[in-house]
Amino acid sequence: MSYYESFILLRVGRFRGDSFYRVMMDDDETPYLDVEDILGHWLDFKKVECNPDRMYCQAVMYPSNQIFWLDGQEMQLGDSGQNAKQKTLYKKDFILREGKLWLKHDVFEKWLPLYSVWSLKYYSIALQPYFLSAEQRKKERASNRKRELLRKQQAELLARESTFFPDQSPSVESRYQFNIEKSSDDEGQSLQSQFDLSADLYRGNFLLSAQLVESESTSSSELSFWRYQKLNGKHYYLFDAGYTNSNSDLLIGSFNLKNGLRIDQIKKQKGAGNFEYTGHTIAASEVDVYHNGFLILSTVADDSGSYHIPDTFSAGGDSFTLKFFHPDGSETSQTIRIAPDNSKILEPGQWDHQLIAGQLSKNPQQHYTQFTSRYGFNQAFSLGAHLVSLPFLSSAENTSAGKIDLAWRILDGINLLTEGYVHEEGFDWSSQMDIVMFDRHNMQANLSIFSEQSPLLQLPGTADNSKTRGSLTHSMQLGRWRTLERIRSSELETELIWKLDRRINRLMNISSQTSYSQAANGNKSHNITLENTTDFSESLNLAVKVNASDSNYQLSGILRKKATQGKKTSFALGYSLSKVEDPLYSLSSTWRISRHLLASLSALNDSAVINISWRGLWTSNAKNKPWQDFATGSVSGIVISPNDENGDNQPLEEVAVWAGSKKALTDKNGRFQITGLPTNQRIQLRTDPNTLDATIAPLEKSIQIRLRPGTSYNYSPVLTWTAGMDGVVFNRNKLSLEAKIQVLDESGAINQIVTLEDDGFFLAESLTPGKYTLVIINGGIDTPPLEVTIPENTDWLPAVEWHID
Repeated sequence: MSYYESFILLRVGRFRGDSFYRVMMDDDETPYLDVEDILGHWLDFKKVECNPDRMYCQAVMYPSNQIFWLDGQEMQLGDSGQNAKQKTLYKKDFILREGKLWLKHDVFEKWLPLYSVWSLKYYSIALQPYFLSAEQRKKERASNRKRELLRKQQAELLARESTFFPDQSPSVESRYQFNIEKSSDDEGQSLQSQFDLSADLYRGNFLLSAQLVESESTSSSELSFWRYQKLNGKHYYLFDAGYTNSNSDLLIGSFNLKNGLRIDQIKKQKGAGNFEYTGHTIAASEVDVYHNGFLILSTVADDSGSYHIPDTFSAGGDSFTLKFFHPDGSETSQTIRIAPDNSKILEPGQWDHQLIAGQLSKNPQQHYTQFTSRYGFNQAFSLGAHLVSLPFLSSAENTSAGKIDLAWRILDGINLLTEGYVHEEGFDWSSQMDIVMFDRHNMQANLSIFSEQSPLLQLPGTADNSKTRGSLTHSMQLGRWRTLERIRSSELETELIWKLDRRINRLMNISSQTSYSQAANGNKSHNITLENTTDFSESLNLAVKVNASDSNYQLSGILRKKATQGKKTSFALGYSLSKVEDPLYSLSSTWRISRHLLASLSALNDSAVINISWRGLWTSNAKNKPWQDFATGSVSGIVISPNDENGDNQPLEEVAVWAGSKKALTDKNGRFQITGLPTNQRIQLRTDPNTLDATIAPLEKSIQIRLRPGTSYNYSPVLTWTAGMDGVVFNRNKLSLEAKIQVLDESGAINQIVTLEDDGFFLAESLTPGKYTLVIINGGIDTPPLEVTIPENTDWLPAVEWHID
């Protein structure tokens, strides 16, 4: 077999190639390619080393760092991948010519992740890699970076849009439920009724709940809950009267209060701080910085490998992800998290005051009062002072105490919180350190010391009277695995806990927990729990649990079927088996007979309870609101087409209207209603243009509102006939083939992205009259934007000219 020089058409991927590429050809016109040139130049492999004398070549593919090798003496080729397999070379597969190693074209696809097509008719060969070259990765990064920056820009534009509370008459809602219950263990039946009231008063919400129980032997009534809440006042963020709660801290827990009062000056959120970072990586690496998922900065490391992230506002619990794109094509990432600060770190010079007072819900004879003032000294240090009146466990008397807390962000990933109570019996203190600076690892250390006669040990709900307590917790998440280890120690006992969770797939989760404890008197105990949860569908779920301890074991399982939309029944079947008790069988089922009438059955072994419920909801501002959406917001309205030439319009059916993440379709009369909307937060209302005819578009893209409990807003979007434009970009050949045109509206938001044809023609439809900015993206060169205005009463703007210099 003889070999001779020849020239063919070479194409690598979609965008690279050579119309006059030199190869070696045999007598059968089969091309042999230069291994070193193909690997190093055309496929962008790194560290390409070929030794023709030994008939050996190897190269590294980035970013996987996978090594591919070829050994002509051993007549083998292969790679270093996880599923690597050696393959046999034959004598006809390669040749030595001109001091180079030449490989038969079809052997490349047996060796590398690509396929090869040789066309004798056109004398051309195409190599299509299954991986991205360095140049392609660079283009993809640039495209992703632009997309992320646009996403951030859209989020900022949305955040800047004005938000308003609907101006309407005060709303009132009331709901009721009457239950008739019959048990197999009782001869008679009981009547239970519940009444709830929600009223919008003085831009706040009043909520009340009362219950009444009547049976043959007893009769009782109770005002179970009441609260008046107002947010965003002139001098405060929160005003609560009625049922409220206190704050928990390191030494005592939270108290549920009734007939109480709570006033917060500022919203309790993760505290303030500035994140500034200087790092080191490979020189000339590109660094993309993401803050809580949004791209905020792209920079390049200098010749020494240093890069700098300037001051960026951050809060406790935030995360910064740094993605590095190195010159050799490899990629790495790093995550920096800001330690949580329990809302105690304030802005420099900022004051925060808080008042909490009320009766304990479980014992109205006991009272709790707290007044707090906190001051932020700088971005990392705040100090708080408290006056507290604490209830005793065994009497209605209270004891007074003073409290000081210090919150200090030592580093971005380390936060220290120290609290101390001063009272007549002495001084109690506790410190907690949170460390989140290690990737995927969280650690927390806590130490508490109480004085000998501390009143804090006599508080209601205190489970441990130990005067010295400590704990160390570590958690880690790696892919679908999540683990937690905790050591807790006190004068009474030492406990070790280990928990492991594994998400098998989207529908199945397995978790286990093992605990071991040793009491001060030497008694030891252990407990092991295994739990599996499987979702067979959106509505069908199975949970199985196994628990074993020193003296007992228990196996339990429950199968649940939820009532999905349009379905009227739900049920749950349960079974429990233990060493010391008889097996338990349980059944519960609910049947929705009509909108107001429900029937349910509950059974446990040989006893059963039948319940029939009648329930309803009345509201002053919304019609046909579901019972479960009590004290939530709602939006309703009508969608009507624009006036035609005769001034007539008509309702539009099957148009999608969104309120936040909830959607409704208009009926044949063009009407819609969305209920169950969250209150006191931003909600975006918009009409989906994809569900409108191509000739119609909403005049206003979206609006943002805030709803109070029970309030309803009438949203009837104004529609207009659409307009469009066409035009030509001159000097189109200066732009890349992937260039497109982005159409921005007057606010700077993206309206659409349109195709730019090879001859420079473009077309944009479904617009409305107004001002637009046209921007060329993926053009390969910087081009200034073009401002275009579609006049009123114009349905088409033709022949827009855009000259590229």
